[in-house]
Amino acid sequence: AQLMVDSGRTPRRSPVLDHTGVIRNAVDYLTNAGWYFIETEVQLPQTPDMKKVRQADVVAWDRREREVFIIEAKASWSDFQRDHKFMEYKDWCHLMAFAVPEELATAARLWMDEHNGPRAYGGVGLLVIPNDFGPRRMVRKPARRPMDDSLYWMMVEQLASSMRSRLVGARMRISELEYQSKTRNLEARKGAPCCQ
Repeated sequence: AQLMVDSGRTPRRSPVLDHTGVIRNAVDYLTNAGWYFIETEVQLPQTPDMKKVRQADVVAWDRREREVFIIEAKASWSDFQRDHKFMEYKDWCHLMAFAVPEELATAARLWMDEHNGPRAYGGVGLLVIPNDFGPRRMVRKPARRPMDDSLYWMMVEQLASSMRSRLVGARMRISELEYQSKTRNLEARKGAPCCQ
């Protein structure tokens, strides 16, 4: 099926993967690539020049290489075109890429190539997520950029904080499930007929 209309930009088909599916695949890609510390929906540290709080879809940290990788997931063409906030993310990472479903790959790559430059998509990678569970492909390799040391440590601290919050939430949920299970067992024992 043809993916592009005559303009050469707009994909014809609606993507099969939704935003969550694209994020999940981006995490799998980073895991297979050897990134160990990966977190989703990480709030970036707040600085005075930021207009509002920003949240990155996927953040990975390589402790040995001291690198931070941010991936922004885009499941629709309009969302991809309208995203200008990604430029605020560049200071918070060494590597950055967009992850898109296969249906958006050609259009997204053309768009990024047309707007390639330091104030736009210069150095930003493009990860393509296929619909047939095939290998994910980095069709546009991200360029490593220097990161200010103070921003690096702020980002690492923010990532650690996000991971701690998720662990605490998971522990609370496990405790809640254990409590519900014990309560059900006690109620079942109370309601059970006594042995004759």
